[in-house]
Amino acid sequence: MIKLSELGKDTKVMDDECVYTVEEVRNNLRYFKDTKDTKLYTTTEYHANIDAEDMLESAIESEYEQQMYEGWYEGILDDITDEDIEKIQAILDDIFSRNKENNIAYYQGQEIDIFN
Repeated sequence: MIKLSELGKDTKVMDDECVYTVEEVRNNLRYFKDTKDTKLYTTTEYHANIDAEDMLESAIESEYEQQMYEGWYEGILDDITDEDIEKIQAILDDIFSRNKENNIAYYQGQEIDIFN
């Protein structure tokens, strides 16, 4: 367990419902201490990222299974070049990096001791 005092004021922490900065918790410490069931945790950030090659293979496989003839899947995959993958990956990376505040998830890490 890590102490709240050991964390920087801009560090993101979370309970079971919301994400806060350590500064927000410190400014409302009475609330968090009075709510005995509330546990706070450090966070791990995750930013979504789609792999262009995996995405293409999945989409092509889906199309093949629904409507196309035997051998189509392999033929299409053979036509995809590294350059094609790089172009699509650049577009995906651009889309996911436009608004980093929307493209984020937080996962609970270590429990935080707010009483000491």
